[in-house]
Amino acid sequence: MPPTDSVSSNLTAQPIDAGPWLRVGAKLIDHGLWVVAETLLVALGALLNAFGLPPLTIALGFVASGILWYVYVYRLTALRGQTIGKMAAHIRVVGADGQIPPESVVLRRVLAEAAFDMAGVVFMAAGWLFASISGADKIACALSGAGLGSIIGLVDPFYILITRRRQAIHDLAAGTFVVRQEPVPVRSLPRLAAGATILWLAVPFIIVRPFLVEAYVVPSGSMEPTIQVGDRILANKLVLRLRAPRHGEIVMFRAPDWVDKDGRIFVKRVVGVPGDRLEVRDGKLLRNDQPVDEPYISEPPAYEWPEPGEQVEVPKGQVVVLGDNRNDSFDAHLWRRITADGRDVEDMPFLPMSALRGRLVYRYWPPDRMGTVAQEEYAR
Repeated sequence: MPPTDSVSSNLTAQPIDAGPWLRVGAKLIDHGLWVVAETLLVALGALLNAFGLPPLTIALGFVASGILWYVYVYRLTALRGQTIGKMAAHIRVVGADGQIPPESVVLRRVLAEAAFDMAGVVFMAAGWLFASISGADKIACALSGAGLGSIIGLVDPFYILITRRRQAIHDLAAGTFVVRQEPVPVRSLPRLAAGATILWLAVPFIIVRPFLVEAYVVPSGSMEPTIQVGDRILANKLVLRLRAPRHGEIVMFRAPDWVDKDGRIFVKRVVGVPGDRLEVRDGKLLRNDQPVDEPYISEPPAYEWPEPGEQVEVPKGQVVVLGDNRNDSFDAHLWRRITADGRDVEDMPFLPMSALRGRLVYRYWPPDRMGTVAQEEYAR
């Protein structure tokens, strides 16, 4: 029980320690608000990248959201002793004198909490990465990361269950207490916390992954040497919603049924956009009768495409994609489909723009090749 010789006028006469469930409920509400802010900042980063800024802007969105979280916690706690979540739970941070702590104490408290949060993030990333490298599917990777991160992250708040003074570790480090403003729990808190939790868990799956950023493990060598088998990559999914694909961009797409009946994800390079006339002759890609400088391919193509004297003209709403490993890539020059009458097979080198899922922007594994995909890798 915290000292009560000097109690703020808006606290009860005898402050009551806030139990773990009130504190967890308050934090879930705060995290729900933070996830919304994080999503907006990542969307801004993806938008800036779509308009030509480096892919680093997406990572900066994540970093800025983390900084915003601690500024939010620090400033509101210093000014009011409460974040919005704590206001909803009717609990407040106080010092040993029962008053709102001075800023230096609040800063110490926030830094101690941040240390545990960062440890949780590191362990979450480690769990996810270990599962990913081990070949687990995306759901297993997410569960592995979330589980390990939660175990570390919850050590701090649930320390109050085993300590007589009912303090989390970051409160112990700062000499602060969290007390109720009302003697009974707030009835609306469970609904608010549940709603915030749903928001927190759902946003990555209903907004971030479908519309902003998606991770992918490259399963084949069709894009070597630019992208190797097993590379983990991130794609900006917003950019191709705002503009058409451009020559030389590396895109991730869901294969049409005439390419792959299972509709798996492929990664290739855009070599033709609507209106282009394409052909491969004498080991060179020709676009509109001009040779394309392609320093990124593994070796010159050892095939002629299409038939001699013909060209492939890209129609509206379609693109043509080839792998950088030209002689070992299942791409546009090999795609065929059964004709409408079912009696024959015809060439189908075109990929609908609607199948595109994003533009490759970042390689996050392996460590020796980690980083953005340099613009020099794109065709001029």
